Amino acid sequence: MRIGFVNRLQFIRKAFSATKHEMLISLGIVLALTVILSIIFYIVESIAQPDVYRDYWDALVWAYTRYMEGGDGVFEGGPVTVTGKAIASLLGLIGIALVAIPAGLVGSGFMDAIAEEKREEELAQMHRRMLKQYPRFTSGALNDYCRALPEGCPEQFKNARFTTRAELLSRFQTRLGMDFKDIADVCNTYPELRIRDMADEISDEQNPVSNFVVELLPVNTSYGCFVNRGSDVTIMVTNGFEEMGTSWFGYHIALLGGFNFICKNQEVDPDERDSYYALSDSATEEQLQMRSLFMKDLQSVSGKGKWVINIQSAVRSSRNQIDFHFVYDNRDRNNPSVEQVADVEKLIAAVNEAFSKAPFDDEPHIAQQSELYRLSKNNIAYKVHEEGANMFHIRVASNLINMDLRRSVVMYILADRIHQAFAPQQQMREADKREMQSKGYGYPFNA
Repeated sequence: MRIGFVNRLQFIRKAFSATKHEMLISLGIVLALTVILSIIFYIVESIAQPDVYRDYWDALVWAYTRYMEGGDGVFEGGPVTVTGKAIASLLGLIGIALVAIPAGLVGSGFMDAIAEEKREEELAQMHRRMLKQYPRFTSGALNDYCRALPEGCPEQFKNARFTTRAELLSRFQTRLGMDFKDIADVCNTYPELRIRDMADEISDEQNPVSNFVVELLPVNTSYGCFVNRGSDVTIMVTNGFEEMGTSWFGYHIALLGGFNFICKNQEVDPDERDSYYALSDSATEEQLQMRSLFMKDLQSVSGKGKWVINIQSAVRSSRNQIDFHFVYDNRDRNNPSVEQVADVEKLIAAVNEAFSKAPFDDEPHIAQQSELYRLSKNNIAYKVHEEGANMFHIRVASNLINMDLRRSVVMYILADRIHQAFAPQQQMREADKREMQSKGYGYPFNA
């Protein structure tokens, strides 16, 4: 009962709030007209009735009393001139408008609020239906790979289920009967859904054709997602807002390895984006507030002796034919991003070896310290290293993340080799094991 009463009060507040600007404008017009007409009224009536209208303020007071009680008992007589009577008639009409216009505006505000509330309910229902289009799935490629391992597949990864990354926009139109505007409105209202164009993930050299999908993002904070598993390794995604699939890819590497996860996939203003890869000094106050929340959570899981690994994507082209770029700074610089370079090199060798033994028709290619993506002085890696942690970036080919069926095997290999290199004592939490076996929909916190 109390919740319903509060909702009604919020509804009334919304109706008045929606028309506040228009009511202030109409009130201003009424005041201006009253002042102008009272000046004219004073000029003509002070000549005819100098004893009644001794100065302008008497005329102004009379004009306003017309809106309340017609001036009875305030003045000995009304206007006697033709012009004064005409002005009195106009003021009478304005007095009617003074009541009618706000009433009409408030009524319109209520209608708009009712329509908005109805639309919100419709969007909420469509949102629930859309989320059910993202069922968890098992990966046949990963199951085959795990069964072929000499040591066998760990129990928690048998028939592991992953969250669906994206669904074709056309499927929502055909399956759910939703039009593009409905889908776009849901995506603009709920931050975990975002319309993407798969053509953006392919090089222009391949003449990509637009193919729109709706991506499901992990979202449980204002900036994106944060999961603290108490690990010495944190998988980070700084460009999840712009780079399709990286949030999904990084989330599942962290889940498979039992690592912490932090992802930035939201923006204060989509038209004025704030990069967390290269920290800009020109961010707005709102952007700095969101960035502060991100950095606070990042600092809570990073520190001396710990590792932060940032996942990004890169479009493959004739200039860039590498599937994996391991990008970091070496010990020769005054402010390196990684102290234990040898440990990173061992990880790269282990990943490379695992790829060579995996059943890939085309073995993924790895580049170490890629010249294509050198770190600038404001790169987040240096900020993290100031806190004592080691950090490097892994840029993964976008077509491998979004279009290649071997991506689940790649995620498993990366998670397993990072686990062996940097967190061998880390045990998977029971909650994460349950999530790996869940037959539900989407991520556990937003679906």
